[in-house]
Amino acid sequence: MALKMNIKNLANVRAISKLPLKLYPKAVKQKIRSYAAKKVKKSLIIKGKTREDIPALEYEYLVVEEEIKIWQSIKDRSIGVALMMIFGTTF
Repeated sequence: MALKMNIKNLANVRAISKLPLKLYPKAVKQKIRSYAAKKVKKSLIIKGKTREDIPALEYEYLVVEEEIKIWQSIKDRSIGVALMMIFGTTF
């Protein structure tokens, strides 16, 4: 009985992780974008450049690419976390 309920919860997590980006709250999307911008800035510093050294369009492209990576990471992890919750595994 408990396993059936946990499997049902897993289906809900899968459904949430597959939501289109436009359905997430604006605050969540803004935090992801800010985090992506920080990662791009750090990457530029490592390469010895500043934000002013590259065109605005290229910077925007880099931020969007990083944002896509972050969203994909979130979606990939949601299934793994759900499985660990079902089987009582902690990390």
